[in-house]
Amino acid sequence: MIAQKKYCEIILNAPTLLGTLIIKDGGSMKPDCILRNLQRESPTIRRSKALFDTLEEAGYTKEEIFQKGKP
Repeated sequence: MIAQKKYCEIILNAPTLLGTLIIKDGGSMKPDCILRNLQRESPTIRRSKALFDTLEEAGYTKEEIFQKGKP
């Protein structure tokens, strides 16, 4: 499952969500790597459990988050 690309932009524009994502990532990626992946709308970050958890905590549902069809 992969998140829609629009959520990369949403997280980049919301410092609290970005901070939450970095914390939830637990150090598996460096913060600058997370930023680059979000800017490139990388499939790696869009498949991240930390991203899903961050968006769900922000009030988005799984149906909203996940991309339908092929990535």
